[in-house]
Amino acid sequence: MTDAFLDTPTAGSGSLTSRVTSAAVTLPVLIVAVWAGSPWFTALVAIAAGTAGWEISAIAGIKNRALVATVIVGSIALIAAGDFIARQTALASLVAPFALVGALAGLLALQRLRAPGNDFLRAALVIAAIAYAGGLLFHAPLLRNHAAGMEWVLFLLAVTFATDTGAYFIGRAFGKRPLAPSISPSKTWEGAAGGTLAALAAGFIAYQFMATQAPVWQVVVLAGIAGIAGQLGDLAESKFKRVFDAKESGSILPGHGGILDRLDSIVFSLPVVYYAVKWVIT
Repeated sequence: MTDAFLDTPTAGSGSLTSRVTSAAVTLPVLIVAVWAGSPWFTALVAIAAGTAGWEISAIAGIKNRALVATVIVGSIALIAAGDFIARQTALASLVAPFALVGALAGLLALQRLRAPGNDFLRAALVIAAIAYAGGLLFHAPLLRNHAAGMEWVLFLLAVTFATDTGAYFIGRAFGKRPLAPSISPSKTWEGAAGGTLAALAAGFIAYQFMATQAPVWQVVVLAGIAGIAGQLGDLAESKFKRVFDAKESGSILPGHGGILDRLDSIVFSLPVVYYAVKWVIT
């Protein structure tokens, strides 16, 4: 998430009241969509991916309307493809890792393809934006389509929110040692540790309400790894914005910034939970 939720608030991130109000409006919609499943859940994820693609385009300086539309449509198409592939078990196992690698490659490319001066580089920037905006969220319909998909998506959300909250409050109370000062000066090692501990606690609590037959230690360890992945996602998005001198990804959510600011933790935790549930958790 943004610096507003980790360690110390940043200028322009909005008041605590506006952040709570936005969360109170959006969270019920998200939970209902998770409960309803496809097509409603997929539609919500597609909207988020398309909006993220639009924000990435703005940050990266993609101004041509046709190219921006390509990023938005391409990001949405990846989610639609994920929804289709989710019903094809063998195909999902084959394609999903490529989506993950493509998304991470896209993020790295976005941090290097600044102000491309020719058509080839502009095309590469568009592809990178699509890959990052849709490649990680591609795993959302795959996870939701799992036999216990609703439980695991809610688990993912609970762990992510707990990580952000723990990092925020522990960082504010005890944060002294900068975690990555060149990327996000307000984040501290103490806040990161607090977020990880909160993730572990959330995993243990969530386990009590889940029907999984997996041992509790597997679920708690997964929660801790997902919490760490979410914090790395936050830093990755902060690095991307810093490259382009952007404070926030947008202003669509009062007090929260843009959609990308809300997704940065979840999109990194999402593949971790998906692959763990698919290949490791018994």
